[in-house]
Amino acid sequence: MSKISQWFRRRFRELDLLEDYFPVLFTRWQAALWGGSVLAVAFGWHFVTADWPYPVKVTACVAALFFAGYYVWRADHVRLIPRLELDGNIYLQETPTNIRDKRSVFIQILPRCMTESPVEECRGHLLRVFRRLMDSDEWEATEMNESLPLEWSLSGYEAITIYPGVDKRLNICFRENQFDIIRPTVSPLPARWAEVFDIAATFRFDIRISAKDCAPIDVSVAVRTTGHEWNKPSVQIIEDRKDGH
Repeated sequence: MSKISQWFRRRFRELDLLEDYFPVLFTRWQAALWGGSVLAVAFGWHFVTADWPYPVKVTACVAALFFAGYYVWRADHVRLIPRLELDGNIYLQETPTNIRDKRSVFIQILPRCMTESPVEECRGHLLRVFRRLMDSDEWEATEMNESLPLEWSLSGYEAITIYPGVDKRLNICFRENQFDIIRPTVSPLPARWAEVFDIAATFRFDIRISAKDCAPIDVSVAVRTTGHEWNKPSVQIIEDRKDGH
């Protein structure tokens, strides 16, 4: 009996938020009955023009109470579902290196946690690289055609947890002030990367960001270095990409 009484006492203590729950439930219920929903319009119109049988009224009230309880629950549940989104910007982060007079600029994107629940096991992958020559409008495939892990800024290549309000940028590639060639921030870096990027062109990086319990994000970033200052390459997020076009 002691265990049963303890169980009831614990459950009774968990009712400490009822004074907050019932006003919200009542407000939602009233909105479902008398607000702008189909149920409210039908119930209100018939309430004015005629009189429904008692069972119909009870059914309408029970249905409204169900939807009110559901939306109270849903508002709290959605707040805790992990959700990942890109902020839509590209960041150029210039940084010194361990070699004197040698500097690098990193091209980065920023995935953000959009709810109160942290996004776990977040990874970035470079899926493939396309390039477009200066006299062409078509994207052509390159030998950088296998998925590779991308580097998190200041955190390496392993999966990370992104917390609400705590930004963590994903590196795509970088360029040094002593060389024109750009280098993807992947590991391992295939030996064929130099042949892919050793040409004057615009490069398209197709990227996927994935995380636990989240839908993956696909994004393409175009990078052009020729005709620009070494630390100010032309960068652009490409919407509605089509492979090879």
